[in-house]
Amino acid sequence: MRRFLTLVLATPLLLWLFAAAAVAQIAPPAGTVARIQGNALAVRNAVPRVLTVGEAIQIGDVLSTGIDSRLEVKMIDDATFTLGAETAFVVVDYTFGQAGNSGTLRVIKGAFAVTSGKIAQLADNSMKVQTEVATVSAGAKLPH
Repeated sequence: MRRFLTLVLATPLLLWLFAAAAVAQIAPPAGTVARIQGNALAVRNAVPRVLTVGEAIQIGDVLSTGIDSRLEVKMIDDATFTLGAETAFVVVDYTFGQAGNSGTLRVIKGAFAVTSGKIAQLADNSMKVQTEVATVSAGAKLPH
């Protein structure tokens, strides 16, 4: 009886986990690893993976670089983010096209450089980079 009860209670949780994993794999990538110098990894759903050139970056990924390392990510709107050594960076949201046009990224620690892409050209405050002390917004402002 105890095994049956455990199985009945665990089955919905297992189904939810498999469904969440399937959705994460189906979701379009937010970007792609363009270059790596040294070591870099991504953590998604508490599972770390070593990054390689060409690998997809998904919404929710926590990107991290090692000592003397650099990571360049080309986003789906042609923006480029370059993370410096010992940087931790979260892709909170990054959608472009029919699903919407917005990007929100969070710098946990470290340094980064960005070359804006098409999202930042579309509307004011469409691209946000959050830090511990401020949020930096970028968007198009056309002269009148």
